[in-house]
Amino acid sequence: MKTLALFLIASVAPAVTVQLDNSTTLLDGSLFTLGTQYVAAFQLNSGEESSGTLASLTAFQLGGGTGLSATAQDLAFGFYMIGSADIVPPTSIWVPGGSLTLIVVPVEQPPFSTQAFYTQSFLAGTLFSFDVELFKDLTPGITADQFTFQLYNAEFTELRYEVALDNVAAKQAEIPEPATGAGVAAAVAALAIWRRRTIGGCRT
Repeated sequence: MKTLALFLIASVAPAVTVQLDNSTTLLDGSLFTLGTQYVAAFQLNSGEESSGTLASLTAFQLGGGTGLSATAQDLAFGFYMIGSADIVPPTSIWVPGGSLTLIVVPVEQPPFSTQAFYTQSFLAGTLFSFDVELFKDLTPGITADQFTFQLYNAEFTELRYEVALDNVAAKQAEIPEPATGAGVAAAVAALAIWRRRTIGGCRT
């Protein structure tokens, strides 16, 4: 069995809220529609193979919609953790207090992964939103990581919506910055717990 080594992350960009509602126009010209099934896709790409990073996704809101349970057909790869403050063990990112952490492991710490990807379906309500934080040591000259959220049709064959965010853009966002120390401490604590668990409980 593989275990994930602990790595430290030195900084956190301000939390950014991604939100769609029933007035949001999608790429095919349709609106984000109540009762329609979509696939939410979350992806983290490392800017540097030599450094680790993570994206923390919290505060999922479905606006009266319905989160569908994860199945074997949901595409996912790389390292990730599903969490919940209310349900243990969580069965979905849509459960109350649900969260998703995408993790990139530097190449010096096998088994490494420079990309993490996770998908899960839902039936749309009046809105869809979540908060995302990117953690990374942004030393001068380092290439920024990129987080991407994509929305697909129910068959996962057509891209309907996409938004991308990197560490630099997040740090420049006009949003009150959270307590950096607390954010990093939480990230390191989560990774410490991850280190003690095998990957068997999550898809890789």
